[in-house]
Amino acid sequence: MAQTFYALLKKHKIDKNKKFLIKKGDSSILGPYNAAQMAELIKRGDVKEEDYVSEYPREKWHNIALHPLFYDIILYILDEGEIPLKRKTELKKIVKNPQLEKEEKTEKLKTLEKPQGEKTVVQKVIPPEKAPHKPKQAAPKRKKILFLSLLVIIGIYFLTQKKEESSYLIIELPPQKVEKINVEEGDSLFGEGLQYYSEDNFSGYKKAVKLFLGSLKNNPDQPGKALSYLFLTYSELWDLTSQRKEDKEKLLELLTRIQSGNSQFVEYFITNALFEIKITKDLFQASKILKEALQKYSKSAYLNYLLGIVALEDKDTMAALQYFDKSIQLDSSFIKAYFEKAKLYLVRNNIQLAEESFQEALDIKPDHIGTQLELSIIQYLHRKELSVARDNLKNILEKKDMLFPTQTAKAYFYLGKIFQDIKSFDLALKNYKLALVYDPKNTLYNEAYTQLSAGGELALPDFHKQDLSYFINLGQIHLKQKEYHTALQKFQIAQALDSKNFEPYYYLGEIYSHTETRNVEKAIEAYENAVRFKANHGPSYLSLAHLYLEQYNLKKAKDLLRRSEKLVSDTAEFHFTSALLFERGGQSERALNEYEKTLSINNAHEEALWSLASLWTQKKDYGKAEVYLKRLIQIQPENYKAYVKLAEYKLLQGFPQSALSYLQNLIKNSPHNAVFYAGLGKIYFLSDKQKLAAEEMTKALGKDSQNIFVQEIVAEYYKSQGNRILAYGALKNMQTLQKYKTSLYYDAAQLLVEEAQNTFSNSVCGEYRKQCELNKILLPQNICVHLLKSCHDENGNEVLSKMRTLYQEAHNNLQTLIGTPHKQGLNPQYPEAHFLMGEIYSGMGEATASIKEYQKEIEINKQTENNIDLSIVYLKLGDSYYFSNRYKDAIQNYAKAIQMNRDLEGAYLKLGVSHFFSNQFDVAESYLQTAKKHQPEEPQIYYFLAQIYKYKDQKDQTIEALSDFLRVDPLTPLRSIIAQEIEDLKKF
Repeated sequence: MAQTFYALLKKHKIDKNKKFLIKKGDSSILGPYNAAQMAELIKRGDVKEEDYVSEYPREKWHNIALHPLFYDIILYILDEGEIPLKRKTELKKIVKNPQLEKEEKTEKLKTLEKPQGEKTVVQKVIPPEKAPHKPKQAAPKRKKILFLSLLVIIGIYFLTQKKEESSYLIIELPPQKVEKINVEEGDSLFGEGLQYYSEDNFSGYKKAVKLFLGSLKNNPDQPGKALSYLFLTYSELWDLTSQRKEDKEKLLELLTRIQSGNSQFVEYFITNALFEIKITKDLFQASKILKEALQKYSKSAYLNYLLGIVALEDKDTMAALQYFDKSIQLDSSFIKAYFEKAKLYLVRNNIQLAEESFQEALDIKPDHIGTQLELSIIQYLHRKELSVARDNLKNILEKKDMLFPTQTAKAYFYLGKIFQDIKSFDLALKNYKLALVYDPKNTLYNEAYTQLSAGGELALPDFHKQDLSYFINLGQIHLKQKEYHTALQKFQIAQALDSKNFEPYYYLGEIYSHTETRNVEKAIEAYENAVRFKANHGPSYLSLAHLYLEQYNLKKAKDLLRRSEKLVSDTAEFHFTSALLFERGGQSERALNEYEKTLSINNAHEEALWSLASLWTQKKDYGKAEVYLKRLIQIQPENYKAYVKLAEYKLLQGFPQSALSYLQNLIKNSPHNAVFYAGLGKIYFLSDKQKLAAEEMTKALGKDSQNIFVQEIVAEYYKSQGNRILAYGALKNMQTLQKYKTSLYYDAAQLLVEEAQNTFSNSVCGEYRKQCELNKILLPQNICVHLLKSCHDENGNEVLSKMRTLYQEAHNNLQTLIGTPHKQGLNPQYPEAHFLMGEIYSGMGEATASIKEYQKEIEINKQTENNIDLSIVYLKLGDSYYFSNRYKDAIQNYAKAIQMNRDLEGAYLKLGVSHFFSNQFDVAESYLQTAKKHQPEEPQIYYFLAQIYKYKDQKDQTIEALSDFLRVDPLTPLRSIIAQEIEDLKKF
C-alpha cells in the first residue's frame, strides 16, 4: 500500500514532504500537512467535499474534489477498503466518475446551457485522474473560466439527478432457503418485530423490518405471518423507497410468496389489497379484494380500516367514517382507525370530534407520536394555546427519529408559525428552513419561508418597523434575567427592523460583553455602531472604554473616557472606569480617589470595593483593605474569596493563629465549602507548613475541583513549591472554567517558559550554549567539542526534547491569547505576550523570529500606552542582535534600553563588547568600565578590557585586567593560556 501511495505522488510529481493547507467551510485554515497526513485526514473524515486545499505556503485554493492529486488519493483510499461504510459513501460522492454512470445520467453532463441568444457550448467532462496537466503558461483568466465551467457542470448534474440510492430505504427480500433453520430464534425475532410494528412510528417500522428479515433468515419456512408483516411494514415505508420498477418487482415477489402459502388467512387479502392501494394505485381492484375478503372475515378490524382508506381516497368521507367506526367497534385498541377517523374530522372541520378521537388514540397509546403532533397543531390553530403548543412541538422534535420526514417537516413548520405569531422572526425563519430540509417540495412551507426571507436572511417588511420597541423591551427583560442567547435574538431582530437605530447596537454590545456570549471583537463593533448613530450616547463610550481597558489599550480607553466625561461624569461607572485607567497606568493615588468617588455614588459597587481592598493590600495597609472586604462580604455573603483574603490579612499583620482559627471556624460551619479548605491550605503554605498545606489542598479538590478559586490557590501552592508543571496543570483547569480570562493563558505560558529555561540552563546543553555559542570569549575547540558531544548523548537529547515540548505548549497558550495570522486571539495586544513569544523563539535559537516578536511588543506599547517596562524589551531585542553578531543593531537597542533605565544590568557589558567587535575601542572601554561598577565579578568585562589594552599596547593595564579575569573566574578553561600570557608580558 505504501508503495502504491508514493507511486501516486510520483505520478503527480509531488515531493513526499510537500505541505498543504486546508480551508474549512467556516474559513478557518488548518495545516500545513504533508501528503500522507492529508490522506489520513481524508480517510478519517476530517476533510469534507466542501473543503478546499492549497499548496503551502501559497494560498491558491482548489476544491478537494477538483484537485487531481487529492482526487486520486480519494480513489486510492476507496481501493484500500479499510474504512467505515458511511465514510466510503461520502468519498464516493466526491469522486463520482461520469463514465461509470448510466447512459441517461451521462447525457445530462454533456451540454452546458447558455442564456437565450448565446450558443450552447459542449463541454466534455474528463475524470480528474485522466485529465491532462494544464500547461504552466496557460493564462490565469482561462484557468478560472474552465474551473467555473466545471463547477457549473457539476452543479447542473447534481441538481438534475434524483436522490442517491443510498438516501432511500432499501427493500430487501428474505432468503427462501437457509443452510440451518433456527425455529426458536426465528419466533423470538418475529415477536420482537411485532412489538416495534405496533409502535406505529418511523423508527419502530425500520426496526421491525430488520427483525422480520432476521426472523425469516432463521426460519424461512415459518407460517406466512412473518412474510405478511414484512410486507405490511414495507407498505408503511413505501413513500420513502425509490418507488422504481425494481422496488415494485421486489414487493410483487414478496406478495407472490405470501399467496403461494395458504390463501385462506386474512393477511392474504390484506397484503393483496395494500399492494393495489399503495403500489398500483388501483382503488377499484383494492375495493373488490377487500369486499370479497369481508364476506369471509366480517370481524376483521384491519379489512374495515382499509376499506375506510379506499373510501377516503375516493372522497367518500361518510363511507370512510362508517368503516373506521366499524373497525374500532371490532377492535377497540386499533389505533390506526382512531387516528384516520380523527384526521377525517379535521378535514370536515369538526375540531371537537377530531380532538376527542385523537385523545382516544392517546388513551390507548400515550406515546403515539403522530397523535401527539396532531393534537399540538390543534392546540395552536384552534385553541390558540401558543406556549403549550410550542413546548409540545419542541418535545416532539426531540424524538424526531420516531417521526416520518413529512411529520418532522410539519412539526418544524408549525413551530415556525408559532414563533412568527409571537414575533420571534429569526426563530420562525430557522424552523421554516428546517421544514424545507425534510419536505423540500412543500409549497406551503416554501411560501412561508420566502415571505420571511430574502436570500436566506431575515428580511421583514416595512410595516413591522412599528415592532422595534417591542423587541427592544423584550430583549431588555431577557437581558436582566441573564437569558443572554434569547436576548441576543430579540436585539438582532430589532437591528434588522431598523439598522440605523443606536439602541439595538448598544444592547448587542452589552450581550457580547458577558461571559456566556463573550466576543470582545463583536462587542466593540456593536458599541462603535451605537455611537455612530448617536454621537452623544455616553454609556456606549463608557462600555467601549472599559473593553479597551480589558484589552490593555490605555491610549484608546483614555480617549473614550475623555469623550464620555461631559455625558456621564456623574455616574458611578464613569469614576470606576477612570479608576481602572489610573490603576493600569500606575497612578495608584488617583485610582484610590476615583474608586472612592464610585462608592460615594453607589456604596454597593462590588468591583470598586474589591479593587480598593487590592490597592490597599499592595500598599501593605491591611487594616484599610480589611474594611473594604468586610463591606463587600455584607453585600456578597457568598464571595468566599473575600473570606480567604481576610484570613490572609490576619496572617500578614502577624496573627497566624487568628488566621487559622478564622478559617477553621468557617469550615466548622460550612464543612462542604471547598474554598475554605483551600484558604486554610494557603495559610499553611504561607506559614511554611507544607505537609498540612498539601492535606488541605487535597481536601479542597475532593470537595470541588471545578471551583476556580480553589484551582487558583492550588496553582499558587505548586508555584511556592517550585513545581511549575503541577502549577501549570491547575492553570489549565482554570482555563476550562474561565476560557475568556486572558491572564490565565499568559501565566501558563510564562510558567512553561521558566521551566524550559531552567531545564536547559541546568543541563550540559545549556552549558555548551553559554560557553561556546553565547559567550564571546573563544574557548579551545576541544572543550566545545566535548560539551557538544555530551549535549547530544541520550540524556542531552532527552533534555532538548523536553525543552522543545515545554516551549511548544507555551507557544500554544500564547497563540490562544494573541492569535495567529489565520485566527483571532482573545487579546492580540496583551502586554508582554509578544515579549514572551520572543523569549520562546530566543530559547529555541530562532533569532529572526524573536526579533520580530520583540519589535511587535514595542509597537503595541506605542499604540496602546500599556505602561510596560520597555527597557527590558529593548535589552532582549539587543541580545537577539548581539548573539547573531549584528553589533550595529545591538548597539542601537542597548542604548535605548540604558536611556530608559540607567541601572540596567547587562546592557553596559554587551554594549562594550559590541563596540569592541565594531573596532570602536575607546567607546568599548568606556562602557566596560561602567559595567565593572555594576558587575565587578563578571569575567567577560576583564577579558575584553585586556584585549583593548593589548591593542593599545598598554602592558601594565593588560596584565592587571588578565589577572582580574583569573581572579573572578579561577576555573576558566583558559587559565593556563592566560597565566602564560601574563608571564610573557611581565618579561618585556
